[in-house]
Amino acid sequence: MASELDSLQQTTRAYTQGQEAFKRGQYRQAVDHLLVAIALANQNSSWGGEMQIWLVTAYQQLDSPKSDRTLSPTAEASPFRYAPAE
Repeated sequence: MASELDSLQQTTRAYTQGQEAFKRGQYRQAVDHLLVAIALANQNSSWGGEMQIWLVTAYQQLDSPKSDRTLSPTAEASPFRYAPAE
C-alpha cells in the first residue's frame, strides 16, 4: 500500500512539474517530466491519456518529429492509425 502511495505521489509530482514547465514555455523540461509521469502511470487510464495529450502538445511546441510516435509503442500496429489518402 505504501509503495502504491509513493508511486502515485511520484506520478503526480512528475505530471505537475511537466504541466508547470509547459506553462513557462520550457517544453524540453515538460517533455522530460511528462515522460516520467507516463512511465509511472496507467497509460490506458483517462489520466494517462491526459498526460499523453500534454506530451504530444509539448513535442509539437518543440516541432519534434517524435510527437506522432509517443502515444503508444504499438501505434504502428494499430488499425486506427492515421494513414494519408493515396
